[in-house]
Amino acid sequence: PHALIVGARKAGTSALRDFLALHPDIKAPKSEPGWFFNDGLYTQGLGYYRTRLPSIKKNQISIEKSAEYFHCPQVPERVRSFNSSMK
Repeated sequence: PHALIVGARKAGTSALRDFLALHPDIKAPKSEPGWFFNDGLYTQGLGYYRTRLPSIKKNQISIEKSAEYFHCPQVPERVRSFNSSMK
């Protein structure tokens, strides 16, 4: 994804994702992939993660969200390894 939505549980991250996804050039998965915090999923690799994200066209961006990203200490380093310029 081009951006992650990170926030505490019950802080409106799902609502934010849903509102942003109303824009035709923003795509977001309906369910939380949870790839950056879940060790079992993370070890399956980037190819697995990409299958969990929506397809996008050249002019679109993808976003992803998980409240769990806020609570897991390994997430910032994993995100930076994946894409150091991710928003």
